[in-house]
Amino acid sequence: MLFAAGYLAACTEVVDLTTESRYAQYNRTTDWAKNEAILLNIIRASQNQPLNFLVYQAYTGTATAAASASSPSFIIGPNRVASQKQYTFGGGTLAASAMGTGSISVQNLDTQDFYEALLSPVDFTNLNEFERQGYPRELLFRLFTDYVSLKPPPEKDAQGRKGYIFYNDPLHERQCYDLQQGSVCFKDLVEFALLSGLSSEIRAAAQPAQPSNNKDNSPSSPNTTSTQPKSSSNSNTQKPPPEGRLCFDGALANYERTKYLHHHPDAVRFLEAVRAADYHPVCGGTGPRDIWPRTPSPGKGSGPSSSPSAGTNKLEVDVKIPTGKLIWDMHMTEHSVVEIGTRSTFAIYNFLGRLLSNQDKEFNMMSDSDDGDDQQLLTVVKGQPAGCFISVGFDLGVYCVPLEGAANTKRAFSILSQLLALKTTTGDLQLQPIFRLQPQ
Repeated sequence: MLFAAGYLAACTEVVDLTTESRYAQYNRTTDWAKNEAILLNIIRASQNQPLNFLVYQAYTGTATAAASASSPSFIIGPNRVASQKQYTFGGGTLAASAMGTGSISVQNLDTQDFYEALLSPVDFTNLNEFERQGYPRELLFRLFTDYVSLKPPPEKDAQGRKGYIFYNDPLHERQCYDLQQGSVCFKDLVEFALLSGLSSEIRAAAQPAQPSNNKDNSPSSPNTTSTQPKSSSNSNTQKPPPEGRLCFDGALANYERTKYLHHHPDAVRFLEAVRAADYHPVCGGTGPRDIWPRTPSPGKGSGPSSSPSAGTNKLEVDVKIPTGKLIWDMHMTEHSVVEIGTRSTFAIYNFLGRLLSNQDKEFNMMSDSDDGDDQQLLTVVKGQPAGCFISVGFDLGVYCVPLEGAANTKRAFSILSQLLALKTTTGDLQLQPIFRLQPQ
């Protein structure tokens, strides 16, 4: 019996090992599937194919173990012959078994609310959240920015005839604008954003005023005592979401200028001219050019797409000393209005797809890094089946994100994964009808 007890204890250990290995296997498998889905959609976007989005609703697994032990049969009693006193161990005296199974529920995200959120510009509050997670600011600017337009103040050019627009696109004719003084491209705007300290900030949105219950809309007399109980509806009112905007942070600008000077020791005069310029709004500033825009009144058309924190943000720049670089010196005669438009999550996939299809090395190159980090915005190698962080076969080709390096690509995957989670609501996870196809 002691032997049987030890055997059962060994079976329990088998159950524990089975559960542990299954848990780790599910963790690795779902991680691979999530990253594979992101890479697949980037490849689809590079070939102008429809994107496909799935969600894993549930992971279920079971592990069972069974063991049996029995003693051999023998006869007990007096007056038995020799043959009746013999006994042998049978083949089924000791037995044990262990089994583990699992299933995954997958649903296609194809609802109106999901695509409405997927196609809406990224909110500046989301941008602020990503900045606080330690992602490089240049990576966020390159991923989230759709275009940058430069215009004179409306009172100087109401029709915008002297305005310019630069798209964040690998095609030269979309990212560059040829002026009389020279050419300006989107990469120049990236440098401008870093050295000017372009950042973001959030604030708590103002609570909309509640309508008065007084019929004459006049304040109550101090001598009048109300006999009606106080309404508790205010406590149940949903708190408005925070607002976000772009702004200029002087501390971040000083950090980037110091780093820039380390790589370009001869840029002292240039950086002095950059420092002398005025940038508005200032993060946390209270001046007339730093005030927040008015929040639209709640009502019809005040959904997510009309939020003041999404879509575009206007900035003002006034350069006082020539810098020698056209992107700054364009603002010398008078302060210019800079409008920055953000991309939607869907547009980020299309942008990375265009990078993959065009393979523009110059546009794909990010600025220098102090720690020798990856300088490529997107790194996807075709035809490499091994040594991959993630790989996928598509249209008889193999696409691979290398295991070593490709840090910005891995960060972009993480950002896209988080954006999809932010855009997926419980309403998108409705039960779908099950269709079974049976052969005739």
